[in-house]
Amino acid sequence: MYVNDIIKPRLSIRRYAERSVSDNNMEILFKALQLGPSVNNYQNREFIFVGDPDLKEKLTPACLNQKFVNVCLNATISKFGHYR
Repeated sequence: MYVNDIIKPRLSIRRYAERSVSDNNMEILFKALQLGPSVNNYQNREFIFVGDPDLKEKLTPACLNQKFVNVCLNATISKFGHYR
């Protein structure tokens, strides 16, 4: 398989089902995120799962005011560290 075969069909989802992601699926997602590659295996990132509607509303400005952040039921915020 070629990299282009993976990248070309990529989708950007902006409509979400009105149901929450199960705890089991959230755990699977979290483990998959941890396995993702990083430069020199620094693993200098954090993933924060947010389900509280009020908190998602407050986070929207930090996500460049992208309204879909407070629409999806389980938002994931990625925070990357800085090189020193």
